[in-house]
Amino acid sequence: MYRCPSTKLDGYAIYTNTVPSTAFRGHGLDQVMFAVESVMDELARRVDMDPLEFRAQNVVGHGLRMDVIRTALADPFPAAPEGWLTGTGFALSMTAATPPHGHFADARLTRLADGTYDLAVAGAEFGDGTTTVQQQIVARELFTTVEQITVRRSDIDATGYDTAGFGSTGIVVAGRATLLASRALAARLLACAAKQLGVAPEVCQLSEHAVLAGTRHISLAVLHAIAAIEGETLSADGHFGGTSRTVALDGRLFQVAVDPDSGELRILRSVSSADAGEVMNPTLGHGRISADPALANAVRDATGIRFTELPVTRDRIWLALHQKQTRRTTPARTVAHPTLTRFDLARLVDGHADDLRD
Repeated sequence: MYRCPSTKLDGYAIYTNTVPSTAFRGHGLDQVMFAVESVMDELARRVDMDPLEFRAQNVVGHGLRMDVIRTALADPFPAAPEGWLTGTGFALSMTAATPPHGHFADARLTRLADGTYDLAVAGAEFGDGTTTVQQQIVARELFTTVEQITVRRSDIDATGYDTAGFGSTGIVVAGRATLLASRALAARLLACAAKQLGVAPEVCQLSEHAVLAGTRHISLAVLHAIAAIEGETLSADGHFGGTSRTVALDGRLFQVAVDPDSGELRILRSVSSADAGEVMNPTLGHGRISADPALANAVRDATGIRFTELPVTRDRIWLALHQKQTRRTTPARTVAHPTLTRFDLARLVDGHADDLRD
């Protein structure tokens, strides 16, 4: 995420018999970004630079995602309770959204006899709303509702192939496969209707329950019955290959107030700038943006204390403030040490007196 000409990494492979028994989303990402953004914040303070500008000068690319944050900073600082400590914190984050060799996904969409749709995709649902968004895609393309769409997933005996569901690829890759399958099925429905009505497919228009062609129409139920008589199903496939490597950058701003007497933390303003492309479901998308590093930096700005563990809870804030105040009010003690002789020093190094030098 930041330009760094000199790096040193230590990697460890650890054998364990207690492996996770379920899927992990972005494992390790939040912890790494918390460490990096805490360090970036402290470095900016050591060189007496604005933390946001320090990041802008070192971020890979042009830092355009910071424009939203700069705009928010132009507004007055939100009102805080009297006597509370206030602070502003920033953080950037980056995630790799595609594996090194590309991400591939298949989707098959079928119209059933009862008028509902069956969507078969292989990617897992991680609880991030992938299923909901894929239903939205089908509903938009086929002029129906999400309630009419059943999603079957995570079973390659019944679905196609999917590389994995990490990095939001259930939407940006499998979602694209779903989109292509939806458009292919819509085109097939129009072609079938045009054949039955004796018109060109270009004059046909799909609706929720029928295909319209001027003053004429044919119901989708009839089209399904005709396909069944001919031994066919109204299905279509979609495939999307993604890209070889994709990264996404996000920015976050917090302005907070901290009660020095109780440790209570209040968020006065929260601003997010996400490299999200087209957000299919704003509610789900908003909940996906990580906030911990920026919040910790805002608390650091307010209290002068760097928190190195998450979460930054009320009890931890109060304890850190209490310890800071205690250090300020307790006078330093001077401890007198006796003068060590050469013999004493020799004893400290296990009798290696010959190694000592005057």
